[in-house]
Amino acid sequence: MQGDLLPIVIGSIVGGLFGGILSIVILWVMSNKAQRTYPALSIPVPNGARYSPDFELWAQLNKYRRTGENCFTKGRGLLTSSTEIRFHGNEMEIVEVVNFLFAKRRFAINAPVMFGKPVRRHKIKQINKLLEHWQCPPIEFGKPSDGLRFNRYTACTASRLKIFFRRPAV
Repeated sequence: MQGDLLPIVIGSIVGGLFGGILSIVILWVMSNKAQRTYPALSIPVPNGARYSPDFELWAQLNKYRRTGENCFTKGRGLLTSSTEIRFHGNEMEIVEVVNFLFAKRRFAINAPVMFGKPVRRHKIKQINKLLEHWQCPPIEFGKPSDGLRFNRYTACTASRLKIFFRRPAV
């Protein structure tokens, strides 16, 4: 009886290891591609938005913790993902960070990649509430067919955001 279970146990262990390694490799490849294609999402915000009591309250309610002078992080990111919000002048940069213990991959929170999409969608919904309060355009998920490009070094104006995130009328 005990000899009959040994191949099943060994097969289960080997299958679990193979599946785990395969999922990490797929996550690595997808996050690497997302980092190259969608490096960061920059949104113009009002002057002093970082220091507003509304942002402090929003960050506290949504469990963002301060990790630097102008950086707020949600999540631990240990073999999972976390979200970073950084302020650069009148811009708010939002990135999703995937931590592989030996390397981190950062990409735009609304990048059209499959992994973590429901969680990122919920985070975007909460960020959109803050943006609505500041009277800024909302963030929408990009679609691969839209040809979205995110640029870390140029500020997007509200009109450019509408061009980036709205499909042209046909």
